[in-house]
Amino acid sequence: MTLPRLFRSALALGLLGAACAQAAPQVDVIARGLSNPRGLGFAPNGQLFVAEAGSGGNGVCTVLGDGQTACYGETGALTRVDPTGASAPVG
Repeated sequence: MTLPRLFRSALALGLLGAACAQAAPQVDVIARGLSNPRGLGFAPNGQLFVAEAGSGGNGVCTVLGDGQTACYGETGALTRVDPTGASAPVG
């Protein structure tokens, strides 16, 4: 590859990279206050449900692969989120 061709390729990649860096995704927050959300699902009637992992607890603890400690707890939940963003635990 000749130097001018290499320069043109590098310039094109640089311009492409700059264009991609400026294209930020559109994000809409639909619920707040969730505790480690892990999954989303829609009911047949269109209602949104969020599975929350919770924050652990005072139960049996174990050391994870990264050296952190995780303790069993019953803080997980299934939460229904309505179109206004209000959320309520299910069950």
